[in-house]
Amino acid sequence: MRLLPAEILKLYDAEFDRFKSSDYDSTRYEETPWGTRALGETSDAFSNFFELKSPTWSPKLIQDEIDYFRNLQREFIWKVRSDRDPAGLRKALIENGFLLHESGTLVVFDLSGGLPRAHESSTDLFVREVGVEAIPAMMKVQAEVWKDHFDNATFGKLLAERKSANPNDLRLFATYFRETMIACAWMKTTNESQFVHLNGGTTLPDFRKRGAYSLLVSARASLARDLGKRFLMIEAGPMSKPIAEKSGFIAVCDYWEFSRRCDAK
Repeated sequence: MRLLPAEILKLYDAEFDRFKSSDYDSTRYEETPWGTRALGETSDAFSNFFELKSPTWSPKLIQDEIDYFRNLQREFIWKVRSDRDPAGLRKALIENGFLLHESGTLVVFDLSGGLPRAHESSTDLFVREVGVEAIPAMMKVQAEVWKDHFDNATFGKLLAERKSANPNDLRLFATYFRETMIACAWMKTTNESQFVHLNGGTTLPDFRKRGAYSLLVSARASLARDLGKRFLMIEAGPMSKPIAEKSGFIAVCDYWEFSRRCDAK
């Protein structure tokens, strides 16, 4: 039976609440009366976040979280979802030194009805699953697109460590033009979860609109189906959202991520 977007979110949140109390990754989760903190392996914002679960907020709540992560000398991201977006919160975060790091739409595909619709791609492009040895080339693609917004050295090291520690939970893919990598992505999964996260989809500008991104989606979707998973999830930005929706993904909510340095005033 196909689920409505709100039902999918409810199922996803229930799974996340169950997994964050287990050892399914190396992140430490802390519950507060207001929401969830995540403390990752490194001090950068990528690894640390706070997500509000309460329908209300206060200036003191914001300051308490700033102080908490500052005392740990950690940058962090405050995650906001459109179904948990109290009035005035996003404006208050900006006023308290946060920067809008990323925004987009969470889109989901239900594999119980088949695979995402495939798009035509250039015949000189092909996709393959790759290993740890391909991470430097992947980080080069990411850095070329995201420039100063991407710390490829830190993230590449973290990705390699996670892949080495849990090779079946983190799968890496790349699209090639002849033998040159021109797009890359990865997917994260766990044995117990119905959800597969499709992350990192990035294509070099000179090779866009040739089907490179769609090849990555199709390859990961096929693997997810073979693993017995039901839902594909993408945090889709302005470039990837139209492609995902054309493939049959549906929007379940919008999201915003606000980052803050531990030394910000």
